[in-house]
Amino acid sequence: MNDVITLDSHRALVINPKGYGIKAFELGARGSVEPLTMRNPDELNLTAYAVGNGSEVNVTIINKENGARPRDAEVTFVPRDRSLNKAAAIYLSAPNGDAAAIRGVTLGGDAITNSAPWHGQWTSLDMTNDRCTVTVRAASATIVKFSSQ
Repeated sequence: MNDVITLDSHRALVINPKGYGIKAFELGARGSVEPLTMRNPDELNLTAYAVGNGSEVNVTIINKENGARPRDAEVTFVPRDRSLNKAAAIYLSAPNGDAAAIRGVTLGGDAITNSAPWHGQWTSLDMTNDRCTVTVRAASATIVKFSSQ
């Protein structure tokens, strides 16, 4: 299903997974492209993007692992700018890590609907020794926001 919005069998609007991806990129794409160095010794099917605006840097990680034995990714971040000492994450996930799921997708723990405001939540992350670690589940994405505030 390639449409962002479709009608269900009751003619109600439904936001499809592509819509969640668009919202996730909107949350993580405020600013200009930033340099990013990534090591991936386990050769996971990952993609990462960094965007900054002077007061914060957002890193979007997409874990494209799926199929019979998908692997979660444990990602450790070390911001280049040590003043960015606060971190929070928002998670885009499908039920049971099902990359083909059409229903049950959430962003920040909440569904996007046409009948209620979206209340997705950022989760604070611990910064220890100028770094933080987050698990990016298979067939999901995570945006980590670094700031000095």
